[in-house]
Amino acid sequence: MIWPAFSSKSARGNRTLSQNFALAMGIRIQKDRTPVVVMTERYRIEAELHVVVGGRLIDEINKERNFIPLTNVTIYDLAKGKAIETVEFLAINKDSVLFFAPIGPSNPEGYGL
Repeated sequence: MIWPAFSSKSARGNRTLSQNFALAMGIRIQKDRTPVVVMTERYRIEAELHVVVGGRLIDEINKERNFIPLTNVTIYDLAKGKAIETVEFLAINKDSVLFFAPIGPSNPEGYGL
């Protein structure tokens, strides 16, 4: 049997070799909280997506997994135009996402959404 920390895909998910090594050695992977807007057919979601320091938002979204973890989440009903729920954590199914957009100093309003 291959030690899970050194296999290309461990039983714990689709982590990279360096991430598995870091976990095996007890090293925490540093991540930045990136504010994002997530659009679905019925909801606009404002949340934070945790991205590896120096990493790209698109790389985090394109990881081989079905759900994307989000924190500090506010969910808005598109039909009503108001917030309907606020939660600390949400795992959103990638199949339900129409698009992601970062919210930042150059885009404080989430591209006008």
